[in-house]
Amino acid sequence: MKEYDVLIIGAGPAGLTAGIYAARAGAKVGIVEKSAPGGKANLANDLENYMGTDGISGSDLMIKSFSQAEKYGAEFIFDEVTGVFPDENKAVLKGGDVKYKSLILAVGTYDRKTGVENEKDFIGRGVSYCAVCDGNFFKGKTVVVAGGGNTAFKDALYLATIANKVYIVHRREGFRAEKILVERAKNNEKIDFVLNGVIGAFHGNEKLESVDVKFKDGGVKTLETDGVFVALGAEPETGFIPSEIKKDDKGYIVTDDKMQTSVKGIFAAGDVREKNLRQIVTASSDGAIAGQFAAEYALENYDNRQNM
Repeated sequence: MKEYDVLIIGAGPAGLTAGIYAARAGAKVGIVEKSAPGGKANLANDLENYMGTDGISGSDLMIKSFSQAEKYGAEFIFDEVTGVFPDENKAVLKGGDVKYKSLILAVGTYDRKTGVENEKDFIGRGVSYCAVCDGNFFKGKTVVVAGGGNTAFKDALYLATIANKVYIVHRREGFRAEKILVERAKNNEKIDFVLNGVIGAFHGNEKLESVDVKFKDGGVKTLETDGVFVALGAEPETGFIPSEIKKDDKGYIVTDDKMQTSVKGIFAAGDVREKNLRQIVTASSDGAIAGQFAAEYALENYDNRQNM
């Protein structure tokens, strides 16, 4: 059975940064990733709001971060975690169990999708899940925001400062968003509402060109658009995380300022953590803190000359 001082679940910006900091602190580090290192950061075409990168793509930044973590000694395990057992200091993977002295949960979130079959074909080619990340690519263009909550309205108001036209497509006439956001959107001449409908199809060749909106009464309306921002909410990837690790009412993990959870020796970093702003830079910040304190916990609380 493999054993690590610090085991990190998730190799997005938070997990990779945590790996770099923990390894540099002298810990033996393992990073478990079930798909490609980088996570959702790989979907960002150009990072114009990440200090010092000057337009590098998300995938290029993650490749560099992956190499940097390897350089400092982090070991990567490409597998999926199915369970965590704090009493045994053990994570269960599909390929076998792994022991740890401290654990960092950097598993991120997953975006709710529209459910349209070819949605994935246009990710990065017109379909986005982050207005702050990708909005600038649609300067002077027409975009659609799908959703009716606070995120959708904040996205629409933000995009209205960049795009020429913004459509809000929502499945009903009422909104979950705060009244003040709704009023601001209604008073914005760039924003139009398409209500009682959902996106039913994406159309385009090399990039998105239009969407079909399917209405409750069976009607269909085609909107010509350069982009669709899906703002239907996100869910934390916490299905396998045990109940003794405290979460908020939305399922996000609660931590202190050292990123430690309600269970000693278990830390959380990045989008899975309870927080207000979810960006690559904030995930990296969480990862740095978690990596440092997880390494300190492991090295101070266990005799490294003995097996656990």
